[in-house]
Amino acid sequence: MNATPSLKGLPLLVMVLGWLTVIAGTALLFATGAPVGRAAVVAGGLAQFAGWVLHRRKLRGAA
Repeated sequence: MNATPSLKGLPLLVMVLGWLTVIAGTALLFATGAPVGRAAVVAGGLAQFAGWVLHRRKLRGAA
């Protein structure tokens, strides 16, 4: 068994979408200063957190 299992499936998808949202939000924030950029950064961060939670739950099993 691998000591550091790689991300797969839904957790990976959620985290990648979170990363892309943070990057897009940061670019939008610097380019325009629009408040929607901050919301995108926060939403992306929450998506990354949700992806890690899903990954951890998959490793441990939902109790």
